[in-house]
Amino acid sequence: MKSRSTARAPTASLPNADAENFSRVKPVPIFLVTGFLGSGKTTLLWKWLHEAPVSGLRPAIVMNDFGAMSVDALILGRPDVSMETVEGGCMCCTDDTQLGNAVRRLAQAGGRDLILVETSGLAEPDAVIDLLTDHDVASTAELRGVLTVVSAAGFRALQDELAEWRLAERQLQFANIVFLSKCDLVSEDEIRFAKAEIAMVNPTARIVRLPFALPELPDLLKELSAAATVDVAKADPEVKHLHESYKSVTFPLPVPVPREKLEAMLRGLDRKEVIRAKGFVRLAESPSETHLFQQIFGWCSLDRFPIADPAPPAAMVLIGPAVDAAKFAGQLREMMGAGSRIKLGAG
Repeated sequence: MKSRSTARAPTASLPNADAENFSRVKPVPIFLVTGFLGSGKTTLLWKWLHEAPVSGLRPAIVMNDFGAMSVDALILGRPDVSMETVEGGCMCCTDDTQLGNAVRRLAQAGGRDLILVETSGLAEPDAVIDLLTDHDVASTAELRGVLTVVSAAGFRALQDELAEWRLAERQLQFANIVFLSKCDLVSEDEIRFAKAEIAMVNPTARIVRLPFALPELPDLLKELSAAATVDVAKADPEVKHLHESYKSVTFPLPVPVPREKLEAMLRGLDRKEVIRAKGFVRLAESPSETHLFQQIFGWCSLDRFPIADPAPPAAMVLIGPAVDAAKFAGQLREMMGAGSRIKLGAG
């Protein structure tokens, strides 16, 4: 966990009576949502947001993405969603004040029953927990639990990568609840294997299978009723953060691309170079529509994105330990046509 300065950004002053009333307001609960790249964190939040009107809860969101373009924020963003973004890299190592200020703004704005904080897939959980349990944050918002998402479809591949699995283990160790995602894509044997491995890392966490057993947010709030349920004693100040050896590059996709060529490129990504790819694209076969694509450890998806007004910018984000920007710019230029110009946005 990194050491932090005690200096804080000034907060707006309140008249004495208002300050006294504000101090008696019950802190807004926080759920910290962690999990390795591509595990399904944003999909989980998306489902909760769409079910929120039925549950009666009014959640707000703090997002953090590793790179210049936050694909996840674009997926979740809508006019009725209160959202703050933490920019500049992984939430665990950005400017101390960013996360605290974002949480306080949402809590003090009122009208929200819960704050969901989604970390980058490369974030160290203990450093984020340290920030969320800081006194300045805890006066307005209370960390209730850590929810860690793990992909059943990519579990064995994740274990094959030593540095990546070490981070995934850290994310699991702090979890109160583990959401095992993409269970519909693998066999029961694979699910049993993943559950057994998760239980070895964290024997006290409850494991929830997704997508068919998603608990509602009100039930989770009842289950995780106090900040004391988060164990901060596992913090290790000597841990080297994985994102220090990673980089992210963003490529705009200004013209439609052939579906077959895009899928071939995504399937052909070498995990020694690129662990994660995601973004929005217009396909040559349906240029008026926007599609969301994702790739993690060789597993790919390409689906029509339902929000068209305004449509998100078409772009590809590549994240990994050895992203060769010039190499991939050349591949994309060839895919879109020799006349296409590719500008890089480093993350």
